[in-house]
Amino acid sequence: MNKVAYNFLYYFISLSYFFSRKVAICISLFYKNKRNSDIYFLTENNIGTNIRLIKIAKALKLKNKKPILIIHENISDYDKYKNLFKEIVYYKNLFQLIHIVLKIGKNPLHAYVEGNLREIFLANIFKINNFFFDNYDQISEIWGNNLKSIIEKIIIFNSINITRSKELNLLKKKKIKYIFFTDYISDLNTNEKKLKSKINKKVLDVCYVGKLKDANQWDILNTYDPNFNETIIWFSKFKRINLHIFPSKSLSNISNKKYYKLCKQFKNISFHKYFEYSKLLKKISYYDCGIVVFPIENWPNRRARKKYKFAMGNKIFDYLGSGLISIFPIYNKRKVNWFTSKFLEKYSACCYIDKNWNEEKIIKIVRKHQRKLKISNIKKNLVYSHINRLLSNYYQSR
Repeated sequence: MNKVAYNFLYYFISLSYFFSRKVAICISLFYKNKRNSDIYFLTENNIGTNIRLIKIAKALKLKNKKPILIIHENISDYDKYKNLFKEIVYYKNLFQLIHIVLKIGKNPLHAYVEGNLREIFLANIFKINNFFFDNYDQISEIWGNNLKSIIEKIIIFNSINITRSKELNLLKKKKIKYIFFTDYISDLNTNEKKLKSKINKKVLDVCYVGKLKDANQWDILNTYDPNFNETIIWFSKFKRINLHIFPSKSLSNISNKKYYKLCKQFKNISFHKYFEYSKLLKKISYYDCGIVVFPIENWPNRRARKKYKFAMGNKIFDYLGSGLISIFPIYNKRKVNWFTSKFLEKYSACCYIDKNWNEEKIIKIVRKHQRKLKISNIKKNLVYSHINRLLSNYYQSR
């Protein structure tokens, strides 16, 4: 989309948003302006659970502040987490969603999203105040010339943003309301004894957890995600370093088969089936370190450099809570200056690897950094220790 078309579309949608909000305010007069201690969570109509939503819900439960979850009736992924919520409210269509949002009144509504903005945008229009948006490191991406960036930009500008990255500098600059909330470890899946037992192992176990680039994109260079097939091939040359890959639920069946076929050729590479989240965290707690992104060639491109300079993904907290340090390619330390690695350095939870090092040196460096990781530093990032900060903002903004 060229700049002229983008600007026209942006102002048209912004104007439509403005008038829609005026209509929403008028309609809200017919609803009781409810005001109590209830907190509402909303997530998109999408496959799988939102990990950040679950982690915050677990912490709120310990404070006897169970949120009310709003989801589409087709979503069944949250059934196993029913005990975390005071109630689960289902909607059939967008009109029902609007009705539910209007009934909330002044109570806080916290929206979580991975990609599909339709439900969140609609809720943002009809929630007159106290709309919290889990922006998931999106601020640096809203300047793209496409329809999604316009919608995202409008939501961000009209929300209280929950951020956990260096993007808070951009929020300050734009004078956008935000809450800096980095703490996303919900369960401690390790202990001091387990940390020490791993240091003397002869074999180094590395894992990768989360989203993988689809196999049909391996040859496309201008993407946020590096070519993980290159990472697999690079690790395959080792004899005492094993790589364990745990894909997310969203990876297509075709890509699953292609990754499995590639990994099957190598004795030290394991491509696992999808694991339920809590089981996954216990599984990886026996490994030594986790990969955030470990590109070999053709990366980072301009888009990826911009994103990873600011972002801080779920997996670093999954690794940290399970007693793993995160490893990064050393040349990206110089090129990108990632916020994620800088954050982890503060807790002695990361290590830089040069792709040209031999196996012995890699193991030696990783073991050296493993010795520095302490349970006390991991506990500092438990979400339970920080949830009061989020709670105070929910009620302070009324």
